[in-house]
Amino acid sequence: MNKRRIDSNISVAAEALKQTGIADAAGRIRKGYRGQISTFGAAIKNESLKSAIAYFSNSENGSDFKRTALMKAICYVLKVDPKKEDAGAYSDTDLYMYVDKEPIASLRSIQDKIIDAAIALKLAMNLFVLYDDNVSDSVGQGTDQQEENDGE
Repeated sequence: MNKRRIDSNISVAAEALKQTGIADAAGRIRKGYRGQISTFGAAIKNESLKSAIAYFSNSENGSDFKRTALMKAICYVLKVDPKKEDAGAYSDTDLYMYVDKEPIASLRSIQDKIIDAAIALKLAMNLFVLYDDNVSDSVGQGTDQQEENDGE
């Protein structure tokens, strides 16, 4: 973990969150994305870099969250392709292709940069309003749901 690199990437990460649609037009992010980016970091540490990226690059992984958007955001933070000026221009598999073409000797350095980018994204999420879309805002509804959430 390189604190200086993380600090310098937070504003870029905030822009990536907007451009990928993780942050909505009102400047809000679903709370679950914080968990998703943490899960990605844990997957890298517990499994391998390539397997974690491959899993998160699958748009049909059964998640309610656009995990592929996180991979695009990481590509944007790392400037994987300097010709792409918008995070949305990256494909779902660009990060995997970037890692796959690197020599094995440099994978540790690449992994450290990717983890730092993920940390910058998680920190940048604090610049937005986080919301839980599982809690009902309707009057007279959601009291059981709210009590369950309060107990967590």
